[in-house]
Amino acid sequence: MKNYCHYALLLLLGLWLMLLPRQLQAQYRGYQIDKQTSYVKVPFDRINNYIVVDVTMNRIFPMRFIVDTGARYTILTDKAYAEIAGLDLGRTIYLVGADRKRKLPAYLTHGVQLALPGVTAYKQSILVLEQDYFDFEKHLGHDIDGIIGIDLFRRFVVEINYDKRIMTLRVPKSIKPSFYRKYHKLPTEIDEGKVYVNLPIELRPKTYIDTRLLVDTGSSLALILNTNPQDTLLLPRKVIRGTIGKGLGGTLEGYIGKVVQVDMEPYGFNGVLTSFLQQEDSTMIDEIQALPYREGILGATLLSRCNIIVDIPNTQAVYIKSNRAYKKPLRYDRSGMVIVAAGPYLKTYVVDNVLEDSPADKAGIQAGDIIRRVGRWPASWYTLSGITRRFTGDIGKTISVTLQRGAYRIEADVTLQELF
Repeated sequence: MKNYCHYALLLLLGLWLMLLPRQLQAQYRGYQIDKQTSYVKVPFDRINNYIVVDVTMNRIFPMRFIVDTGARYTILTDKAYAEIAGLDLGRTIYLVGADRKRKLPAYLTHGVQLALPGVTAYKQSILVLEQDYFDFEKHLGHDIDGIIGIDLFRRFVVEINYDKRIMTLRVPKSIKPSFYRKYHKLPTEIDEGKVYVNLPIELRPKTYIDTRLLVDTGSSLALILNTNPQDTLLLPRKVIRGTIGKGLGGTLEGYIGKVVQVDMEPYGFNGVLTSFLQQEDSTMIDEIQALPYREGILGATLLSRCNIIVDIPNTQAVYIKSNRAYKKPLRYDRSGMVIVAAGPYLKTYVVDNVLEDSPADKAGIQAGDIIRRVGRWPASWYTLSGITRRFTGDIGKTISVTLQRGAYRIEADVTLQELF
């Protein structure tokens, strides 16, 4: 009997030792690679240059999240998922809207488990939005459930290969100096956990400014620069005023124009379409005028032209290496209309906005028109990115469009032209 108890005790001890790593893992706070390896490769979809990964929340909800270096928190955009999962929504905090006036409620929730392929975050804190302030589905034509923020980049050295659509997460201690050999280091600052690069920009011919830009894989634009009504000398000669993009719970207003060059030595990007964000708040204007440089955002349209390494834990730097897209010309809309997705399966395409005096405006297209055909093909055969790409073609090309406006069917011919 004593021997039997002895062996039983050894068996229980052995089982406990086998399970110990899993128990310790469950107690770990933050991201951890699931297996005992120094790195994991996470596949992603590239949607309008966003990095979109599969995520499971609390082991039961398959979701799609955007990986966003510019986000301080991981964000769940649909509160219904949190309620179904029985999450304690925690305390209410208020986010500042795009207009810098509206206060948007969200809930700081703790103890959430998020799993990407090969890596899991335990006891994660996330923001749950009261309602979806981003409308990603409308602007991307795909279901998006949330955002993975900078926490992932604080834990790992992250290599993003836009060519292969693979994001490699590496344990910082495993990195050797030779790892960076084929990459070029950008002048980088880490400020309150966010990543900035200092880049010179040729704004007009032979007019240069120094910039401090947030590295933001969660912005689909190429470049955003902060400005104010007194900054007329810091705008390209040809600009259009209007809506430059969508922010948290609203639109962003300012100017759009092309800068001569963005210098990311040894690489350079010419004729970059840039959004100049108007800061109307007087305090913000004083802050902007006092800066020795312009602040702004380096977005995914430019970032995706390179494969990049974001290394916060070790060298606190960003590294870049040109990829297949580097030498391809930057393509921009030449119709003057913004198209969004709606309806079942996000396969109904609606004109959201039309620039005054643009080709779309001259063709008689109006906001609210539903696009039924583009050329010979039904609009439903396209993705949102596919249908918008048709309007980035060669200057002078005419594209026939069939529209529905209420009960009426309308034919329009859009002749593409350079807008900026």
